[in-house]
Amino acid sequence: MAPEAQTLPRPGATPRRLAGTFRRDPDSGGSHKLQVATSLLAWAWLALVVVIWGLLKLAGDRWWPATLLTFGPRWLVLLPLLILIPAALLFQRRALVPLGVAALLGAGPVMGLCLTWSGLTGTLLVENLPIVRVVTYNAGEGGANVDRVCDFIGRSHPDVFVVDEWKNAADDLLPHLGPSWHAAEHQMIAVFSRFPIRAVERLGPDRFRKPWRAPALRCELATPAGPIWVVGLHLDTPREGLDAVRRSPWRAGAGMELMATDRRHESELASELAHLPGCAVIVAGDFNMPVDSAIYRRYWSGWQNAYSTVGLGYGLTKYTRLFGARIDHVLANDEWRVLAAQVGSHMGGDHRPLQVDLQRR
Repeated sequence: MAPEAQTLPRPGATPRRLAGTFRRDPDSGGSHKLQVATSLLAWAWLALVVVIWGLLKLAGDRWWPATLLTFGPRWLVLLPLLILIPAALLFQRRALVPLGVAALLGAGPVMGLCLTWSGLTGTLLVENLPIVRVVTYNAGEGGANVDRVCDFIGRSHPDVFVVDEWKNAADDLLPHLGPSWHAAEHQMIAVFSRFPIRAVERLGPDRFRKPWRAPALRCELATPAGPIWVVGLHLDTPREGLDAVRRSPWRAGAGMELMATDRRHESELASELAHLPGCAVIVAGDFNMPVDSAIYRRYWSGWQNAYSTVGLGYGLTKYTRLFGARIDHVLANDEWRVLAAQVGSHMGGDHRPLQVDLQRR
């Protein structure tokens, strides 16, 4: 039997709904809008994360709004993902692609994640060449606990221990460390060494706008493998400029620029003090700036940053109530090979010690 023919509607008649045709979902318009909104928000957030990354790389310590990003809680770039990712799962799964890229950028370069090949595979030692272990530690606000510091030194066995923001550190620590240790001080900076200290040169405070600033101390150490030079640093903090932003955002630019000028001046003179061609030089201390600061890149990027070279993770050395930052560094010139770098445990104050192993080339 032939299939039943379907009757077409007469011209001018109201069309009847045919069996098997699609019926419009009354909610499809709302769902489409949610899909579009989710996609737009995902791509917009990715674009904003890229802009933040660019500002950190290009304008931090050059333009005061970017400086706020440089020294602020960078984990905030990940916070919107707590809402956007569930929204993408519900309404538009394609939006997970830009959100995933934003998450990788935010948790990676924006927050300063270090994933170095040397840190993953390890650095091969060269036999018969001595290793120098350097620790830098800022006693910071609240002060360090002497017993914890001495216990740390006893466990980690550093050859050089650089301390910032500890008044009379030599008087406090040397009686506990024993006669094999030597020390040199410059106001709130101290360099402790298992090797004899042959010469000392100090920077400041006569060359700075702030008469109390003494940001650098250079020591020549006599090691069995020959002399090395250690420069202990405590560069100025941007806190004064950041406080100016909180007090008066409309006039923050002048305060931030004055602070940046002081910090550039300190880094310039300290880098000149550390510049000793043909010598084995180590620079350690609280730089009060991350590696993506324009000031850091201008004056210190030519050095090997130990944690950037072999570190794994964020390497946070300074902590506030809301976030941490990697502002304490150990740098080495090309006379050294960087073997290892890790952040130690809490010893009092708001900083953590940074421990680095170096080997002469």
